[in-house]
Amino acid sequence: MLVLFYALYATGSRSSLIGALLIIGYHIKQSSNVKLKTLAIVLGILITPVAVNKIILKDGDTSRMEEVMSMTGRLPFWKALINEGLPREPLLGFGFMRIDYKEYFQSKHTYPGKMTHNTFMQVLMNLGLIGLIIVVFQMVFTFRGVALEQEE
Repeated sequence: MLVLFYALYATGSRSSLIGALLIIGYHIKQSSNVKLKTLAIVLGILITPVAVNKIILKDGDTSRMEEVMSMTGRLPFWKALINEGLPREPLLGFGFMRIDYKEYFQSKHTYPGKMTHNTFMQVLMNLGLIGLIIVVFQMVFTFRGVALEQEE
């Protein structure tokens, strides 16, 4: 188990580590073992300051806080995609696994990127507004089906 956390830490991926912790937290919450829950809370309180310093701020570099708050540059990238990329192909998008006519999308204010790092934005750029509407309907019908299934 510790090897898993070290491997996640070594990748430098904050979202993967947070996701793993959320999954573990969910399973601990479902447990009926009071000692396990207490231990998890105590460890969480002890580890939080170190985790924020090492993982979120990357060794206390407070100048990186702007990077964290912009989701490592993704928010300006998404804004540029919506403002500059989407108006060029609004209905049908750029095609499968494409977010621009070229191999990369790059704005004056963003880094060059091949993918959006956001499923909905990727669908919007690949398939346009028509594809996004289809995906939203798929999700609505899926959630509706699951909700109706649980009522029975």
